[in-house]
Amino acid sequence: MGESEFPFPDFFPEDWGDDSDEPADGAERPDGEGAPDGGRPEPDEEFPGQLVLRGQNASEILRRLCNGDPLDFAGRTLQRIRERALLMDSARLAMRSMAYVAHAGRAYRGEPSLAQWIDQQIDRAIQDFLEEDAYEEASGKPLGEPVDERYAFLVDLLGIPPAKARKACIVFNGLPNKDRRTFWAVCVEGKSIHRYVAEGHGPPKKIKQRIDKVFRALSFLDEEPPAGFSLDGGFL
Repeated sequence: MGESEFPFPDFFPEDWGDDSDEPADGAERPDGEGAPDGGRPEPDEEFPGQLVLRGQNASEILRRLCNGDPLDFAGRTLQRIRERALLMDSARLAMRSMAYVAHAGRAYRGEPSLAQWIDQQIDRAIQDFLEEDAYEEASGKPLGEPVDERYAFLVDLLGIPPAKARKACIVFNGLPNKDRRTFWAVCVEGKSIHRYVAEGHGPPKKIKQRIDKVFRALSFLDEEPPAGFSLDGGFL
């Protein structure tokens, strides 16, 4: 399988989505910001994306989306996760977002822009996972062994014990936006606190307080923080 290909999901039946005439949900951010907009229409298209989204049923469209990722779901989902500062597996998000796009694709007629419309579907998938994670944690559903593939990225990224990975996602994703964004910038992207302050995000003391708040929420204070991190100076 090539780097830009996605496996066709087993949960997606051949005849799924034949009644996909529902309009897209409302947008959450300005038109086209932060993601490719699909460019100009191809010669045989009335609007960008028409050829990719054309098909007899949603399964046909989904197979086209999975083959080579022509609408760049890999990049779009990573960008959206970064914009919203969430802890979430981008490959998992890409597959669910593709399914939503395939289901609604035959009803799409070029408005809003392709980028904005796809972001709406990605946001629907994000909301799905936020709710699913919370429900599974509350109901005590066991995680996969040895590391649930949905949360393996978090184990690798921050060294969180596999048994705590799902709960860590729930806790982090429920924190205030400023706290998540600060932690994401310093602890995930690796910016120094000095640089983050210089970008206009507040004084050093406030930045450190936000990071400390996240560590406390994730119960990191009784464990070792990520390698190279210091509350006195971030990643230096």
